[in-house]
Amino acid sequence: MMSHKIRTPINGVLELVEVLERTQLNADQGEMLCMIHESAGALLQILDDLLDYSKIEAGRLTIEAEPIDIREMVDNAVGLLAGRAHEKGLKVRVDIAPDVAVTLRGDSVRLRQILFNLLGNAIKFTPVGEVDVQLFVASQEEGVQTIEMTVADTGIGIAPDVQTKLFEPFVQAESSTTRRFGGIGLGLTICRKLIDLMNGTLTLQSELGRGTRMAVRIAMPVEAERYSVSGLRGKRGLVICEDEAVCKALMHFGTALGLELRSRAGTLRGIMQSARVRQRRSDFHERSRSSAGVRERRSAHHPPH
Repeated sequence: MMSHKIRTPINGVLELVEVLERTQLNADQGEMLCMIHESAGALLQILDDLLDYSKIEAGRLTIEAEPIDIREMVDNAVGLLAGRAHEKGLKVRVDIAPDVAVTLRGDSVRLRQILFNLLGNAIKFTPVGEVDVQLFVASQEEGVQTIEMTVADTGIGIAPDVQTKLFEPFVQAESSTTRRFGGIGLGLTICRKLIDLMNGTLTLQSELGRGTRMAVRIAMPVEAERYSVSGLRGKRGLVICEDEAVCKALMHFGTALGLELRSRAGTLRGIMQSARVRQRRSDFHERSRSSAGVRERRSAHHPPH
């Protein structure tokens, strides 16, 4: 009840701001309204974090177990944050290994919350470069896959002396971080506690100026191993992409769908041009052979005197 009473006014502000954004505004009004929207959204995130933290500390937060399409969950979470990354000129790549089961059993809301937080931090603290999300099977036993989900960035990194304290409540990487990036330092604490409730682990690797890698490892029962897309299984295709990592991710997704894919580096235009050049060469050689054959036949019919 308390959480509902706290969230409702902020949600009301956000909804009204969204209505106002669809009205005719001049440039200054639009900019101010955008600032109101961002501020209200940030306040709602802080309230959500505080409420979740208080629930966890009171032992009132329960972990659900329901079927999850893990690829759809990751796609939804990344889709919500991709706009922020693209505004900063960052590349966001997602790669899910083909042997990750199609449907696993777990708490989709809390898993999405964990990924959203880790990915949001990666984008926030990466001024230039890229952010990579990867999922793979760390181990598998009868009916259970231990999934490792990693979020790696090329951002500002975290000093070694701060890393040990980073998962404590209300702690951030440096004293100026709150002023520069916002937040109150509860996100990673909540992630660690949620993962503990799922009997999982969260590990951190980071180097100042080089970036950070967060890895979540959770054992999840398998509901379904493969997609039941009979119309695609066994069909062949070609993946053409300049980015090797993206090409690999597409190959993995196609394999999970049952497709038989091959890959080619480069752009479609470049490959089509190469194909046209090869075709012209082939046509030229064919015409040359035909012309030589015609000359031979003429020589045979009209021997020299």
